[in-house]
Amino acid sequence: MTQITQQARRQLIATRVEAADTSSRARRTFKWRDQDVSWPEVQIPVTHALLNPRSHRIKPQVESVAARQRVIVDDPFGAEAQEVVAQIIQETPGYKRIEAELLRDGQLEPGVMTSEGVLINANTRLVALRELGFSNIKVHVLPSDATEAELTDLELSFQMRRDVKQDYSFTAQLLFIRDLLNDGWSPERIGLEMDRSLDPNKESDRKQAAQRAETDARILNIIENVIASSNGNLSYAFFDDEQQTLKDIDSAYQAHKDKNPGLAERERNAKITGMLAGLDYRRVRQIDGTYLNDYAVAALDEQAALHGHAWPLAVGSSSTAPDVSLDGLDVLDDVLTLTTRPPPMR
Repeated sequence: MTQITQQARRQLIATRVEAADTSSRARRTFKWRDQDVSWPEVQIPVTHALLNPRSHRIKPQVESVAARQRVIVDDPFGAEAQEVVAQIIQETPGYKRIEAELLRDGQLEPGVMTSEGVLINANTRLVALRELGFSNIKVHVLPSDATEAELTDLELSFQMRRDVKQDYSFTAQLLFIRDLLNDGWSPERIGLEMDRSLDPNKESDRKQAAQRAETDARILNIIENVIASSNGNLSYAFFDDEQQTLKDIDSAYQAHKDKNPGLAERERNAKITGMLAGLDYRRVRQIDGTYLNDYAVAALDEQAALHGHAWPLAVGSSSTAPDVSLDGLDVLDDVLTLTTRPPPMR
């Protein structure tokens, strides 16, 4: 990618914004600071646009590879980090579809960019436009005083829109929810933003919204503890196709944890092991605590990639799990109890 100073990038963007067509055909309206604001469409050279390494759409892929994460943390907008982000985007399942649509139709929907050149959305479109040889990307440019909180709100609102974009993966959504909770969002607010069909004026809908966000937070806790116990054999991507299974596991545990916490925990671990052994959600639902001893650990240990890690994956490891505690959210007290001593095998 052509090396451009930040001052030159900022100046070019400001010049293009000033010269932008202000007619109605080249404008788009979306919420900004509680008002419907009409934004002009601006053409920015693809060489001057910056991919957003903090985009929650690619966060699972970034966090799954330590080397990638280090490069991005050290210099997120440097040439090496930008190339890493571009490679991650090209590896995502929806990239080829979006590239083909852009080749056929060109860019129909503008993205949104900060005054510094960082894309809030349209990262996949930028990579594809560069690969296809387009000179410019269409964007709306935000004011220079936009805050990080406002950018997060905007990314969340764009996640709900249907246009030429990739859907967030299951684990990407979970990581986004965790970050919002850490930023002080309530579970209720997150749930209402994630599901626009829920009515914030109805108590039942508000309760449902909060419960959904709390469930997702607990599921992420399960995922990250299993990843931590796998010694690098599992990544977030493994769990993207296990959404229904993980929801069933959490639901069963929540239903029994107060009456019989020991049994509830044992059955949860057994179900997790069944999922890791490749069972579909229907069979995982049938698993009880005895399954852990009778079948699951042995079946899991037969898999070459997981040989020797079956028991830690089933019931946890003494190694330190990632810190995913969220201040003020009691639902995250239900972390997997980690142990290293298996019960006697029957």
